[in-house]
Amino acid sequence: MPIVSKTFKYQLDSTVEQERWMLRTVGLCNWQYNTALEQRIMAWKYHHRISLNYSAQAAELSDIKAAFPKVFRSVPTCVRTVGWCWTAMRTVR
Repeated sequence: MPIVSKTFKYQLDSTVEQERWMLRTVGLCNWQYNTALEQRIMAWKYHHRISLNYSAQAAELSDIKAAFPKVFRSVPTCVRTVGWCWTAMRTVR
């Protein structure tokens, strides 16, 4: 029996303010994902093949939030985790 895949498309009817907020949120996730990826690459290349894992990078997130309080204050709690942003960026790419 052949496998059938169904695809659904949704269109958001958002206001200009909502669109700005969504773009800002995705931009924050993009920045966070790229920063974490850069840390892993640098640690592997230049520090004797040290491997950073999710737990080590998630522990640093509180320091990042403290350094950029205005940025993280307006973002929902569900977006503030490294894991959520990584998942979101993998889905977008």
